Amino acid sequence: TNLDNKIINSKKYSNINFYQWENNIAFSEANDCEFAIFNHSGTSYDSIKSENKMVLAIAAGMIPFVSDTPSYRELAEKLEAELLIYKNFKEVIDVVKKLDSSWKINFIKKAQNYILNEYSNKTAFEKLMKNIS
Repeated sequence: TNLDNKIINSKKYSNINFYQWENNIAFSEANDCEFAIFNHSGTSYDSIKSENKMVLAIAAGMIPFVSDTPSYRELAEKLEAELLIYKNFKEVIDVVKKLDSSWKINFIKKAQNYILNEYSNKTAFEKLMKNIS
């Protein structure tokens, strides 16, 4: 996560373990995270930021909650998972409480298949060749 320290250190969320995101944490044997929470910084650069962290979290089997920025929104819409887009942390907590295990399992299956198909080396090469021809 890259949430504000006020949230991370809040007694209100003392039953939640927060970890600073690092690319190697996603596939660590010690990773027992069910969810990832990502937000872009809220600057003008957000419009050019990628969805890479969201993709990596899905590949690692985590359900990603993401801020409402162009790249995150686009992928969430393609996955039909707009409920994972949040404006404030309370929204994340509210959605987590509503998710049942069958939704989580179905989302991960569907999202991982999408990631494998759309982000594979073959697909990337085909898109590149299409753009340069």
